[in-house]
Amino acid sequence: QRKLDTVDTGRVRYAMHELGLALSVSGQLAEAIEVQRKVVAMEAVQNQYESGNRVIAGEPLLASLLAARRIGEASAERERLAALQARLGEQAPRFVLIDAVRHATLLALRGEHAEAQRLTMTVTAKTEEEFAVQRADAWRVAAMNARLQGMPDKAAKYVESMQQQKQKKTVTKRLLSDLSAEAGSVALELGRFDDAERAFTDCRKYYEEAQVKLSARVATCVVGAARVMMRNNQPEPAAKLLQALADDWKLVNANSEWHGETLYWLAQAQAQMGQAREAGDTLVRARNLLVKSNLPLLRQLHSRPLT
Repeated sequence: QRKLDTVDTGRVRYAMHELGLALSVSGQLAEAIEVQRKVVAMEAVQNQYESGNRVIAGEPLLASLLAARRIGEASAERERLAALQARLGEQAPRFVLIDAVRHATLLALRGEHAEAQRLTMTVTAKTEEEFAVQRADAWRVAAMNARLQGMPDKAAKYVESMQQQKQKKTVTKRLLSDLSAEAGSVALELGRFDDAERAFTDCRKYYEEAQVKLSARVATCVVGAARVMMRNNQPEPAAKLLQALADDWKLVNANSEWHGETLYWLAQAQAQMGQAREAGDTLVRARNLLVKSNLPLLRQLHSRPLT
């Protein structure tokens, strides 16, 4: 489009907007964020006055930053959009709930457990059929929030409620993958290994059907699937998955505890393959990243030896 228009027109911005969305949903988050930042900047130059176009330009960037777990940047972008929306006026109820789920996700990933739980419960209380997708996602975030705080029994109760929403026709395969990944992660923490294996088989099937590449976008599914493989004495395919995920974290959020989590399990796979020196080196890298976390689940990994 830029070749046709020669300058940055509204049509160029729209084409870049669509490109950013396609990159993001397929898991190419580093490229998506770069394109989406340009779209946000372009909209601000092209439109003198604030309008819904500014929200439309920023929402995909926020979603990508959140998928990449770039918490500081995502928080800043959410606050910018929330202030903008407040100036523009009333929001449709569905978008209010979408924002609440995103805000709860940010809080959970920052370790602000109580406020994250409060927000998720405000969304799950909306019983109307039109909000089924937001309700399912809120139950997922509630389960993740409890799991990250080292409360798998509480997380399991949220998973039960989440599973009731999975049959809704409006739930996409990408969301089904996320729901299955969380269910599997909770099952792993509780030692329900058969349930975990089924859930991770499902989440991988769903993200592949949705044409999402192995990436940070599906990190919960990938880490869980690899852990099941190691439990089944299959360290080689587990290491392959984890190395690919670690490579993507290096692109999108290299210094994060989430990269550290992936490296920790990669070290476990290397140890299981008898690669003691490589495992030791990887474990040091993992611990250097995990030490930054204030989340109980990840702090446990930081001090946990290889087995």
